[in-house]
Amino acid sequence: MGCFKVSVLLEELRYFELEKYESLKRVWINAIDGKLSVEDSKKTSPISIDYAVMERSKKIKVLPGAFEWSDLGSFESIYNYLKPIGHPVDDMGNMSIGSKPYTAFIRVKNTIFVHTNDANLILQKRECSGCKEFI
Repeated sequence: MGCFKVSVLLEELRYFELEKYESLKRVWINAIDGKLSVEDSKKTSPISIDYAVMERSKKIKVLPGAFEWSDLGSFESIYNYLKPIGHPVDDMGNMSIGSKPYTAFIRVKNTIFVHTNDANLILQKRECSGCKEFI
């Protein structure tokens, strides 16, 4: 786990990746009611914070930890997190996430149904790795 003050992370990002810093700053400034623009976010450089800052900084420290970790970076990892803690999964391995009414899965197996107020997503669990843009 990386440990740092936000001000230090931003300072280091500005030092190592000025273009990334400036583009993220624009996204933040253009936020409306605390919501970041998806379109503005897509215009930022795709470098991860690990490569941009964490591996280069002398100011950010890494601490060992004795705990399990998942970044929940795919629907499959969310499925794998929810199932052991009792989230309902039917006999065919299907899971509904975010839907209050009962959801029935007929003649499908290992399917994930994700419901939000403005969208639904239905996918086979094995296809989850290609769906990061929906998370």
